[in-house]
Amino acid sequence: MSSVLLSPEKAVAYCAIVLSDIALNPFRNNTRIEYCSFHLDLAGISMPHVDAEGALNEDQLSAIREMIDKNLSSSKYRFAKILHHYRRKVSKCLNSRKLESIQYEWLHNSANIDVDIKLSPKVIVEERLHNWTKRASDKSAPGMVGKSYTEYLESVFTRLV
Repeated sequence: MSSVLLSPEKAVAYCAIVLSDIALNPFRNNTRIEYCSFHLDLAGISMPHVDAEGALNEDQLSAIREMIDKNLSSSKYRFAKILHHYRRKVSKCLNSRKLESIQYEWLHNSANIDVDIKLSPKVIVEERLHNWTKRASDKSAPGMVGKSYTEYLESVFTRLV
């Protein structure tokens, strides 16, 4: 991904916008902050690397670090952790032999011939897990809800102007 060149003031504003909208990545935190550039490692989204026109001063760097600490203690970050954990659980659950055997029994039970497949055990479990995962995802990245990556990126840079 290419980098974006911003003034130091806009770089701090960019951090404030993005960190208020999206949680940092709880399991692979590669966030890097330097005097002339920084990169935020966010959960589920890759934002461009930011270069500052000139160096960021100590106050600006401390403001960015403070925003990062605030993000790490927010509910968004907790939901990002839960979401990562839950995605693994979803995969294990949907691929479990027990669920497969229950689904097999349900499909081969003559009482279920006229019943819609949407009421089968596996489909019900999939739907419940999908809904929970969507809620956790929406809470870990509230700025992204209902937007594509491009729409979100455009909205961030229009708010900077």
